Amino acid sequence: MRSARAAGLLVTALLALGLAQPPASADPGVPWAQVRQWAASVDPPDRGGDEDDDSVRSPLRRWAAPDPRGDAERGRYVVLRGPRSYVRLADLTGVAYRTPSRAGGDLVVRSRWADLRDARRPGVRRQSFFVLLQERDGERAWIVGATNFRDGVFASRIDRDGQVDVVPESASVRRTFGPGGTITITVSSEWLDVARVDAVSASFSRRAVDRSRYSPLLDVGRVRD
Repeated sequence: MRSARAAGLLVTALLALGLAQPPASADPGVPWAQVRQWAASVDPPDRGGDEDDDSVRSPLRRWAAPDPRGDAERGRYVVLRGPRSYVRLADLTGVAYRTPSRAGGDLVVRSRWADLRDARRPGVRRQSFFVLLQERDGERAWIVGATNFRDGVFASRIDRDGQVDVVPESASVRRTFGPGGTITITVSSEWLDVARVDAVSASFSRRAVDRSRYSPLLDVGRVRD
């Protein structure tokens, strides 16, 4: 049986080799290069075998955790110019996940920001949020995201053939702007044909990024005995 680390190495290899390209429908304003670099840089938790994994015996469908304020950083792979405020606008203060308890049910991902702006107005800095879902025992991963400048939800699958669009049957994003603002993504999960996932999130503003910590192993789909 493959470990989460094996799935993570697949994602890293694909992205490092440039095989995983932005989906064909990608909005040019979305920082896909940064998203790919971030996805390649995360190191999935090594949870060991099933017999040693409490989260397999007692899978979770809801999980939330705070993120330290002020820990956003400039991207590792680029030279940045501009004030520290650009980094502050990438600052996450919490993430929450709710996975579906029935086949095709809704996946809900919520991010809380130190300060979320409304970039549908001119002159406002763009902010983006993405979550990486990794299959623990296989060779696939999924990216789901939303921004402060577009109402749609972005979804794609990464496997050995690269990165391709996913078109959920239903998807929506709800945002609250200002200090402590939130982005909440609700998306049907018929495309997430996997029993359990590891989840990790990141926020972006210009070339700055803030990474959340990994969730416990999350159960997906119908309730299993």
